[in-house]
Amino acid sequence: MADRRDDPVVLIGLGRFGTSLALELVRQGTEVLAID
Repeated sequence: MADRRDDPVVLIGLGRFGTSLALELVRQGTEVLAID
């Protein structure tokens, strides 16, 4: 099983994939900084 990391994530690009990824990460409790 993978180790769980609580590091914040920087996401560049908020197209369809980026938005879905950002929302899923936030849902799982990860801090996300999104730049478009």
